[in-house]
Amino acid sequence: MIHPILGRADDDVTFRPSSLRRGVLHLVFADAEAAYTARAALLIPQRLALTHTTVAVVAMTFVVAEGEVSDVLAESSQWSIDVPFREVLP
Repeated sequence: MIHPILGRADDDVTFRPSSLRRGVLHLVFADAEAAYTARAALLIPQRLALTHTTVAVVAMTFVVAEGEVSDVLAESSQWSIDVPFREVLP
């Protein structure tokens, strides 16, 4: 964290470990049925796992965070959901 100090040109800095990931996942689906099924699962309070077969750094356990899971959005032939998330320890 940066702490501005009145009357000084340089700031004080407090170092701390980085926190776990948080943000919004933008999930894209090929059809409406898959999107609505995923949305229903995301609305159940639980720990969820995100994995990727070729990109290992994507892997995490998360919960749906503050905010709301969006309604299913249709754009051309794709369906999407926005999900606020916070990474948690498994």
